Amino acid sequence: MTSLDVPLQDGEPADAKPVRDHGGDAATEGRGQLALGIIFASFLLIAAMLILGSRPAKITVTPSSFSVRAAGYTSEIARSRIDSVRLTSKISGLGSKMGGFQGGSAYAGTFAMRPYGTVRLFVNVSRPPYVTIFSRDGVVMVNGATPAATHRLFADLTGTGAASPHDSEARPITIERAPLLALSNVSHA
Repeated sequence: MTSLDVPLQDGEPADAKPVRDHGGDAATEGRGQLALGIIFASFLLIAAMLILGSRPAKITVTPSSFSVRAAGYTSEIARSRIDSVRLTSKISGLGSKMGGFQGGSAYAGTFAMRPYGTVRLFVNVSRPPYVTIFSRDGVVMVNGATPAATHRLFADLTGTGAASPHDSEARPITIERAPLLALSNVSHA
């Protein structure tokens, strides 16, 4: 008789086959399948987040607003609230993630950044340059899928032709607080 065999009860014929107890095996098998299901679902969720988070930001510039969306995070700024825009070739002072996505070189969400404090980032740090928007609502940093797209964004926001990142770092472009349609009134500080 093996350890899984149940002994014969009084009154059972001697030629009766022993009964096996499988109650514990079914429960163990169910827990194992549940654990595998959870691991598989977690893997799929992480893979989906990495794929979606690594996509370039969707940037929209209209006469009245600027908006950016990436990895499930969104920022929208009325153009009348934009104080200045800079085109820079590097990101420095990047601190901790306060709420957002960080996968590889893609960043989306809210991050601490010296000297600005809290910044909403929508950038791929391996693809400079970057447009930094200073508004009454805070600081947003973004870049396009290509350097040319980032230069076009800068030109769209400032109403100027595309400038080199080095010119902008030395002379940030300040948009005067003027009526919405006067965004073409750009001064070089």
